[in-house]
Parts: sequence; structure tokens; C-alpha cells
Amino acid sequence: MATFAVPSLARESEAMDLRNAINSLSGVASVHLDLASHALSVYYDSSHLSRRLLRDSIEGTGYGPVEDR
Repeated sequence: MATFAVPSLARESEAMDLRNAINSLSGVASVHLDLASHALSVYYDSSHLSRRLLRDSIEGTGYGPVEDR
């Protein structure tokens, strides 16, 4: 599991867009987002994805910069 702070995330519609984008990555099992704390937790298979690739993917959707938690 990897958890990131996504400070620029403010609306439910943005959360849905980000959740869908991350869920589309091969190796992602589930995505949990808490808008109140701006926390994104991703459960993933580390043989398919790395923490860095996840962070880069989040930032690539326009919701960055992202901080590791």
C-alpha cells in the first residue's frame, strides 16, 4: 500500500477522476480517497507498479505536486 497527500484535490468530481485514472493502472487493487484529509491510499501489486510510478501517474493527471505519507 502507498499513501499520498494530494493537497490540490478539493471536489468530489476531481476525486472520481483521479480514482478512475489510478484504477486503470495495471496492478492496482483498490483506491481509497479521503477528501477531508487530502489522502489517497492505493493498494497495489508491487511486482507491477512502484511507488514512484504511482506518484508520477497522480501528478500526470494534474493533481500535483504529491507528497508521500
